[in-house]
Amino acid sequence: MKRAMKMLSKLHVNWVYLLIFTPFVTDILENGHFPAHPREYVTEVIMGILIAVGLIIIRRHVNMLRTVAETDALTGLLNRRRFMADLEHEVNLSRRLRAALSLVYIDVNDFKAINDNHGHTVGDAVLREIGELLHHTGRRDIDFCYRLGGDEFALLLIGVTVPQAEDMLHRLQTQQLDNYPQLQTHKVTLSFGLAHLQPGESSEDFLHRADTMMYQRKLHRREAQQTSTANDFPASMAGKMMRI
Repeated sequence: MKRAMKMLSKLHVNWVYLLIFTPFVTDILENGHFPAHPREYVTEVIMGILIAVGLIIIRRHVNMLRTVAETDALTGLLNRRRFMADLEHEVNLSRRLRAALSLVYIDVNDFKAINDNHGHTVGDAVLREIGELLHHTGRRDIDFCYRLGGDEFALLLIGVTVPQAEDMLHRLQTQQLDNYPQLQTHKVTLSFGLAHLQPGESSEDFLHRADTMMYQRKLHRREAQQTSTANDFPASMAGKMMRI
């Protein structure tokens, strides 16, 4: 029985053909022989073909609607809805297979300033280029790239350990931006939060760790900028006082 099932699985029989020839199969099962006059079944075969074509059209429309519902319109990346579903699935799969899984949570630094100073059209162009950059960073057809909303993105890296993910992020941060004029012009930088799935960890905790690490790095960067500005402040004030 198992051998027969394996043979059938290798045939990859298309369900459309099965639907078309269902009238013949039904007649054989009922009468115990092939139809004596096959022409009598032309109408049934045509009806089977029409039904199959209709089902194919419906299936394509359903797939198209699903793609639209799961895709971010601006960047073309997968959206938050798809991210939450994929995250739950990959965490469960990784737990069963005991495979590595890494998550990168990404936030654009000072994105509000870009929108305020240059307009939302430029801001949208920046987000599109970030989407392209992240898409080309991940491995094609293996890793998943998402825009979670606003200026937040995520990479779900399948079978990637933390050292491998850190190496990928290093290449991302040092990559030449010749093909990304908006990122180069506005000196766009990103804050990353990297987490590796721990044994028994839920998808919510996994996401929370990556998000928390990203926020901490973003906060550390902001504090460093404020310290740098504070150190420069007395000298600039002294210069103004001398000119007065």
